[in-house]
Amino acid sequence: MKLRYKSFILLLFLFSCASKRDYLVNENYKDFLKKYTREGKYYESMETRLIALATYKSTDFMRAQVNKVGKDLLYDDETIKIQMVKAERSNEFNINFFVALYTPDTRFADFSKDKGLWKFYIEKDGKKPIEANKIKVISKMDLPNYEPLYPYIASAWMTCYEISFYKSDLKDSTGAEELSPPFNLIITGKIGKISLLFN
Repeated sequence: MKLRYKSFILLLFLFSCASKRDYLVNENYKDFLKKYTREGKYYESMETRLIALATYKSTDFMRAQVNKVGKDLLYDDETIKIQMVKAERSNEFNINFFVALYTPDTRFADFSKDKGLWKFYIEKDGKKPIEANKIKVISKMDLPNYEPLYPYIASAWMTCYEISFYKSDLKDSTGAEELSPPFNLIITGKIGKISLLFN
């Protein structure tokens, strides 16, 4: 009986440690940002028409981001765990990107879905591209929350967006339930196109 009880306590301890390690692993956020970010530029007649920087918010990336915010704001372990769960839930049914965009032509500087000037697609394995279902602009007031996490946007002339795709659309197109490299994030509009390869 004592042996069983000790074994139970040991297993409980190991699971507890594993869970804590999963949530509080000390990763270098800059490495994750570099790994999951791509940049592209489109030129026409030697003039810049479009600049795009995009970060794929994979589950690994989001864990690293939560850890960074938790470290910066001195979150306790429980708060970090709660933020981890929220981050993982956001990736449960969606594929998420943070995208910063710039075009010098102000007539085409609105990348929102309602405007209809631009489209965002994921293309994988040569299959039919899937279109973004959500394009949310980040307001100027909210930018200070994003700039420490995405330092490439520390410029007033870039517009930032949260872009989401349905995982169900990915499955319909490719048969895959999760997005894995290689794939392309395509940003295309009436004045240019950029294809960002994540590999």
